[in-house]
Amino acid sequence: MAETIIRVDQLNFSFGNQQVLNNISLNVQRGNIYGFLGPNGSGKTTTIKLLLNLLQNSSANIHLFGKPLNQHREEVLQKVGSLIESPALYHHLSGFDNLKARAIIFGIHEERIHEILKIVGLTSAAKKKAGKYSLGMKQRLGIGLALLNDPELLILDEPTNGLDPNGIIEVRNLLKKLALEHHKTIFISSHLLAEVERIATHVGILFDGKLRFEGKIEELQSLKSIVICIETNNNQSALDLLNVNFAVTNTDTCLRIPFESLAQIAKINKLLVNNGFEVYSLYKEKKDLESLFLDLTQPV
Repeated sequence: MAETIIRVDQLNFSFGNQQVLNNISLNVQRGNIYGFLGPNGSGKTTTIKLLLNLLQNSSANIHLFGKPLNQHREEVLQKVGSLIESPALYHHLSGFDNLKARAIIFGIHEERIHEILKIVGLTSAAKKKAGKYSLGMKQRLGIGLALLNDPELLILDEPTNGLDPNGIIEVRNLLKKLALEHHKTIFISSHLLAEVERIATHVGILFDGKLRFEGKIEELQSLKSIVICIETNNNQSALDLLNVNFAVTNTDTCLRIPFESLAQIAKINKLLVNNGFEVYSLYKEKKDLESLFLDLTQPV
């Protein structure tokens, strides 16, 4: 069984009288890319700050690398690299010098700086001032800063937030490389559901301070119900006909019926054609992750 890198047991946290986290439990194993999903204000950043001991938590319900964080703070956090929100860069310094300033603090050899620049794809821009970098380049430099001490665990808070499509792709490819080639365990928070689906191996979904789902990305995708989408020359009349035998919903684009079998599709098509309808389209569609997320995060 893989080693558990992050374990959170029934974590609660409040700011004054406002409860932000309500009894959440997380399990992240070595080698996972764990997508921590939730809308803004759901408690993702608070959770990350607790994992990094940036917010104090006296209870022993956060374990990193098998040890309670509140008792082994220095030991376990030496194995963690992090990027919270926007990277803290010296814009008047080059990318190389930003890394060098951090390396001097930690006593890291200059050779490691060149390794990091190669990993994050900034070797050719090493001497360029960070203030002239694109947003995507700044994020990659921020991730490079987090990687300087060669951490086993990387914790990233919304690393693609505000990036253009090219920047998102650059960061996505970097995270995949860090997991596959450099064997990093990655914990990444985001509200960009489709983006997390492209890179994550495991997912936790947080809403209103409560964990609504945790599991493998395949398990989340399996929850996407399949529907039959139907478009005819008169959807309203087709709805009246089909409602007799099927549970039909009418959307802006098509009629939708829960999928049961291919024979069911044939039956629907035959019924419509025999009653004089022109069938423009008839196809299966999986519920997208956005819709599934909305289902999982409805108040209970």
